[in-house]
Amino acid sequence: MISPTSGTVVIKGHNVKESPCEVRRVTGVISHETYLYQDLTARENLLFFGRMYGMSKDRIQQRINELIELIGLQYRLDDRVSTFSRGMKQRLS
Repeated sequence: MISPTSGTVVIKGHNVKESPCEVRRVTGVISHETYLYQDLTARENLLFFGRMYGMSKDRIQQRINELIELIGLQYRLDDRVSTFSRGMKQRLS
């Protein structure tokens, strides 16, 4: 990265230079490649990755219920990811 020579960048109230960790916490990246398991369903992928991050099964299920409708995939939760469009995969990941 190139160091800034002047000016200030603020993202969601956080100065990029003074609070880089906070800036990373409130921003995200969507990659072209999603790294989801194509032969698993959306639910199975979410359960797998939740467990990889040490979440309890109850907490994972709670988060799935909270977020799946938000990303508009509630009707595809038990479909294999291989049948999803790229945009659907990106939302799921």
